[in-house]
Amino acid sequence: MTRVNGYSEESVSPAEIHRLIGQHVTIGEHQLRIGSYDCVPDTMRVSTLSTTALLLNEYRAGPRDAGVPTRTLVLDAGRCGHVFRAGPDIVVYRGGAFYRAVRITPRRMHQ
Repeated sequence: MTRVNGYSEESVSPAEIHRLIGQHVTIGEHQLRIGSYDCVPDTMRVSTLSTTALLLNEYRAGPRDAGVPTRTLVLDAGRCGHVFRAGPDIVVYRGGAFYRAVRITPRRMHQ
């Protein structure tokens, strides 16, 4: 994750939020890992959605707070949360903050 895009109404301490910068997001067929948080989704659905209602209902935030378009591709990982497409990057939510993450190829991860 490269930066904090924004915050919801409730969040953990600033130190905890910034601790996740530089951590990896891993999305697999049966896994969503954000930093050290590892979750096994009960569902995995991808669709293009209007993000306004979803963000308000689930995170008490709007598209501007999250740094995502008002309509975009969204991965619904059930109890593990959502992953939003934001241009070439993704946005994930953890601990009250929305984080922008960039794609890193496996080869670049180990350099």
